[in-house]
Amino acid sequence: MYIPRVYTNVHLKNFIIVSKRSEVVDNTQKSLVRWAHSFAAPPSPNLDRLKHEIIEKFHPICFQIKRDCTFGTHLHDSHFMGILCSPSFEGKTYKEINSMVDKVLESIGLKGRVRLHCQPPSKFNKMYRHTRWKWNLDK
Repeated sequence: MYIPRVYTNVHLKNFIIVSKRSEVVDNTQKSLVRWAHSFAAPPSPNLDRLKHEIIEKFHPICFQIKRDCTFGTHLHDSHFMGILCSPSFEGKTYKEINSMVDKVLESIGLKGRVRLHCQPPSKFNKMYRHTRWKWNLDK
């Protein structure tokens, strides 16, 4: 019997996996097939400290932060990017907002390693439109 050379063939309840050598492998014999494993995230004390300080100092309406991958995968807990909308920014210029954020980042030792897009609540729609393609807030 000829079995076509496909990598996976999925049926409703049972999985039949066909390896590159065209032999049928059952679910009990998983050693011939490469499987993906999920691992727990490593500890990130800088990210936890950054979240705690920003929430404590600014009481944000919207705050999301993630690791900045543009610096490579070897820098795990050092560079971040995010969005921040806080009522304490209302009526201030962008220069004053950035200096407020830099003071907080300097106190925790992350100055120059965090890129935050900061807006007051009156300009939340501007920030939302600016970041929706990158942060996917619609879901």
